[in-house]
Formats: sequence, C-alpha cells, structure tokens
Amino acid sequence: MAKNFIKVKATSKNFLCALCSVHRKMKYSKSLSPKHYIQILLISTALVTAGWSFVGVNSLVMIPLIWCAFEFTNKILYRKDIPCPHCGFDATWYRRDVKMAKLKVEKFWEYKNSQKPVIEAQNSVSEVQ
Repeated sequence: MAKNFIKVKATSKNFLCALCSVHRKMKYSKSLSPKHYIQILLISTALVTAGWSFVGVNSLVMIPLIWCAFEFTNKILYRKDIPCPHCGFDATWYRRDVKMAKLKVEKFWEYKNSQKPVIEAQNSVSEVQ
C-alpha cells in the first residue's frame, strides 16, 4: 500500500490517483457544506445590520454578493486541489481533453525535473562551505 506523504486535515474525499496510484485526500468539495451556509448567514446578518442605518433596504444586496464570494472561493480552492501533487494528473482535464491532460502531466514533470538540479546545486554549495 502506498504511503501518502501529504497530510490533509478534515478531508472530504479519499481516493487513489488514476495515474500513479497514490492515496489522495481532498479538503474541499464541489459544493458548499452546511457549515458554509451558516457562515454566509452570520456574515450577511452582521453586514446588513451594520449597513442598514446607512443605506437601508439596499444593504440586502450584500446577501447574494457574500454567497457568490463563498461559491467562487470554494470552486477555486476545489479546482486547485484536483491535480495530483505527485504526478500532476488532473482528472477534470482528462474528462474534457485527453491530449491536454497528457500535456499538463508532461509540463508538470518538466518543471519538477528542472527544479531538482537547482536543489542539488544548492546542497553541493552548502557542503563546500
């Protein structure tokens, strides 16, 4: 069984990477959780109450704006969490376009391999000193 080197707190999904078979854990889910809706309600209530004396009923516009901000942030964090940190495989790109997914994995490995000589060079310089 492969060991997961990256620790993730409060995971929403546990699965295997389709390319490298490493155990993966994702912190964010595709949709908002009940906890997020409670946070939206509390923040909206506070901002509407604070803004009521200044703009009146127009402060109710804050509710959909805060909801959209939560949705946008959650989607960004979820999509950032999808690619495998070990091999660069992204299942969403694979479903859309196999050639693009392959290209992204190749770019990931090019970048990862280009970083190793820099680290090794830094280590060799520190050993000399």
